[in-house]
Amino acid sequence: MEKMIVTEYGRPIMLNKVKEFTQRTMFLADERVIPYEVFALLDSGELVNVGNFDDLDTAEISQIILDIFTEDKKAVFDVNLEVFGIKKFLEMLRYVSADSDSVYRILINELKQQLKSGELDVSFS
Repeated sequence: MEKMIVTEYGRPIMLNKVKEFTQRTMFLADERVIPYEVFALLDSGELVNVGNFDDLDTAEISQIILDIFTEDKKAVFDVNLEVFGIKKFLEMLRYVSADSDSVYRILINELKQQLKSGELDVSFS
């Protein structure tokens, strides 16, 4: 079975069709803004919305996890961060560091580094 990503909205995307993942801000018609969207740029040139995030840290962590998935053995990855408890975990980090933004920055940067280095195992197999 070929590797597939299921977007936050349930659209399946074959991983071998993805040229790259990218982030951008989306401005909506009614003056609302989605500050951090993660897109998959397909070989065909189509830009597919993978997920919408309220903060840069969550968007960056989702991209790190997508990169990990590309090297993993699992065939299907659902980008819905609720499934893996990532949103709850980030909420907990914000809660325990509510008195200090610098503590949150240290914790979140350490989490990103551990994910990138493989020190924190998030194997999907």
